[in-house]
Amino acid sequence: MASSVHLFTFNPLQENTYLLIDQASREAIVIDPGCSSPEECHALDNVIEREKATLVGLLATHLHFDHVWGAPHLTKKYGLPLLAHEKEIENTSSIERQASSFMIPLGESFKDVQIKPFQTGEIFNFGELQLEALFTPGHSAGHVTYYNRAEKYVCCGDVVFRGNIGRCDLEGGSYSVMLNTLKNVFVPLSDETIIYPGHGPETTIGYEKKNNPYIMSVL
Repeated sequence: MASSVHLFTFNPLQENTYLLIDQASREAIVIDPGCSSPEECHALDNVIEREKATLVGLLATHLHFDHVWGAPHLTKKYGLPLLAHEKEIENTSSIERQASSFMIPLGESFKDVQIKPFQTGEIFNFGELQLEALFTPGHSAGHVTYYNRAEKYVCCGDVVFRGNIGRCDLEGGSYSVMLNTLKNVFVPLSDETIIYPGHGPETTIGYEKKNNPYIMSVL
């Protein structure tokens, strides 16, 4: 059975939040909950309810504030921890501190949000589907990409955008590490693999191999 992928573009930084629903079981996972207002939180809740889905997981590709803005709401409403790679938890400053550096008020406090670590290679099952956590640092120290091998798509946060890559000058970022990630993780994926990025429109590995100068440089 297939999964359905629902895209929401949230908050002032135009971050992409993904709701993945297994069609057989109706179990669902949210990747990068960036909803920043009651209206945005309700928009996500309403689709979960409309689709008669049961939310079973909250996953973060990385812990930059625009990608986890809605964690206080979702962890409270659904009783779930936010899952992130252990190196991301160890090497990323507080969500509040990040937001304040951009002079952006967060609204809800993160003090009660449980962030639970996992390790490289973790496999998440929801219903009949699996997501593999691929370690993809470069934008941040513990960034991961979630790979649905069976359906050939990735939710890659701020690694690859259409024709571009995530910036490497933020806390925990490294351009040389990013290039290694592109070469060793993304280039080997099949050309038809769909890329669901953390900002902007979806793309494919094949398109990026022909049009993304950063990926082209490591082929």
